[in-house]
Amino acid sequence: MRCILSTATLACAMLLSGVAAAACGEAHLIASKGLVRNDDSCLMYCKSEAPNLSTKADAVFWALGAGDPRVGEGIDSGAFKGRNFVFGKQPLNYGDGTFYNYERRFQTNWGATYLIDGCIKDLGPDQCTCLLLTDENAGRGYFAMLTAQRTNANDFWFADEPRLARIPALEVVSNSTADGRLRVDVRMAAPARGSVPGPNGGCACGPLGFTVMGQRSRRTDPPPASRRVGVWDAVGREVAPFGETATVTLDCPAPGEVVYLAGRLRFEDAFDAPLVGAQSDPLSCR
Repeated sequence: MRCILSTATLACAMLLSGVAAAACGEAHLIASKGLVRNDDSCLMYCKSEAPNLSTKADAVFWALGAGDPRVGEGIDSGAFKGRNFVFGKQPLNYGDGTFYNYERRFQTNWGATYLIDGCIKDLGPDQCTCLLLTDENAGRGYFAMLTAQRTNANDFWFADEPRLARIPALEVVSNSTADGRLRVDVRMAAPARGSVPGPNGGCACGPLGFTVMGQRSRRTDPPPASRRVGVWDAVGREVAPFGETATVTLDCPAPGEVVYLAGRLRFEDAFDAPLVGAQSDPLSCR
């Protein structure tokens, strides 16, 4: 393939580098039908100015059975980060103080940008779209897995008033030390909600289970505050079922250091949440 200089030069260069594949020439709407919130937030008549979603809220979407987390592969959001949230705030003044109402909606479409990989119109009429919403707020990680069958207009409408549930905390069942290695048995409870279908039906996009992430720090440092996986390291790559004990083994922390473990949700087509749940207590070798 040879690119010719034009207004599409950037798009052409990204295609050559494998950054993105192709996008639909038609819209094919992807949208939530109601306000998006998390399980710990206020939405209407809030006494404090605390949004139900933070500006860090993110989304990734894919065609079930055809998505691929690798950019340039599959039929999915690709390199498009999907932060198409509509944010709004309305102050309401009453005699006993100021209250706030919030608007948080998600809306984009399969043809929004060339950064999107592939096109869902190339698949069958019963194709389902998976939409993973995530947010980090007040030191907690949240997620919602919304699913939708296409309408007669080839749009995808997701659940009314979708709510993000907390990513469950990782529980340490037991740990032991041998030959400079730390062996830890862990488990994670199933999230409060799994795949939530839209008004036209949905599908099972997960979550399927969890993988284990770790973060090392000095014993005197405060516990990790960020839920973003970029500051955590993969400890085990095997996907463990919810409610079952999984074992991970890692090198002992250096003297004066500890390691924290946390769980990362895994979904269909090998998509992972970009956040972890609450971490374990600090661990060290004995």
